[in-house]
Amino acid sequence: MPNVLTITPYKEFSNRGQKSFNFIDALSGVKNVRTINVHHSLKSKCNEDLHIPVDDSKVDVCVMHIDPHHFVKTKYPSIGVFEPKTIGNHEKSIYTQFLDVLAVYSNKQKEICKSYNDNIKVIRPSINLEGVLSRMKSIQTTLKFYVPSVEKTSNISLVIKSYFKAFTAGDNVMLGVLSENSQRDIQLFESIKDECGLRPKDEYPEIVLYNNMKDIQNDCHCCIDVDSTYEINTATLLATKFGNPIVCLNTSSIQEWLPDEISYKVSSYEDFVFGSNKQYIYDREVWQKFSLLELSNVMRGIYEDRLTFRGKQDKVVSEYHSMFHPSNSISSMENLLCF
Repeated sequence: MPNVLTITPYKEFSNRGQKSFNFIDALSGVKNVRTINVHHSLKSKCNEDLHIPVDDSKVDVCVMHIDPHHFVKTKYPSIGVFEPKTIGNHEKSIYTQFLDVLAVYSNKQKEICKSYNDNIKVIRPSINLEGVLSRMKSIQTTLKFYVPSVEKTSNISLVIKSYFKAFTAGDNVMLGVLSENSQRDIQLFESIKDECGLRPKDEYPEIVLYNNMKDIQNDCHCCIDVDSTYEINTATLLATKFGNPIVCLNTSSIQEWLPDEISYKVSSYEDFVFGSNKQYIYDREVWQKFSLLELSNVMRGIYEDRLTFRGKQDKVVSEYHSMFHPSNSISSMENLLCF
């Protein structure tokens, strides 16, 4: 029985923290595998010895699901799980060269990391879906779009601009936004109205703030994930369990896992990282951008063609609601441990 030591982030409720625990759920489903989990601390530095409070004789392989600059050398065969946010950040390669295997969550991520390690494997993303009942949600009158992320890279301002251009207050439509600071977000919405101009503020379509992930997923109908990075958002994986079709970028990592019958793809292009996201900029990094006009047209098309949208809803609920359950990732976990 192989004993797998897993090292996970200290921030349990971050996107990466949640993904690491979903990874462990999938890994635990592999026959005859036992996992031993250790929370990573920021005190651990790359290339320093990692203190592991377990019996060495009980560890066969070490899997690190943490930021790459916290990867550490161990005396065990080592696997690092990494999701690149941008293209061109070659600094990350210095932290991954000593790994026996580098694991990523999409072929796009594998392409980005091709110079980081000689042995790269793609694993299937997963999320724990216990306690979530998948159901077909009827659209009585109002079609509800939503953005399930508060990350700066989620392009919430661009989504709102596209939404404002696609609809008016007379349309039976709503945009749900997950919010951590309602006062700040309301000010943002008002400033976008000023920027858009051309009509009185009371003629813009409705935006509703939610402070709970389960509530926004359960109440709304269509998930919009147009994040600039190539990382996969756990909230988007969760959308399928709630029976919600997904709008995503056609160069994103998540689009590889979403068939057209449950999703809408927005054309995107690569451009330099500028602005306030300085934590990503090392030299000439690029990430995904998209046309506001196209996203606006996609949203309007969904609104006007309810029949096609209901068909996608039905497909999610009847065939794809458990597509990201950890049990569906077992084969990729088995392959990961074979090296």
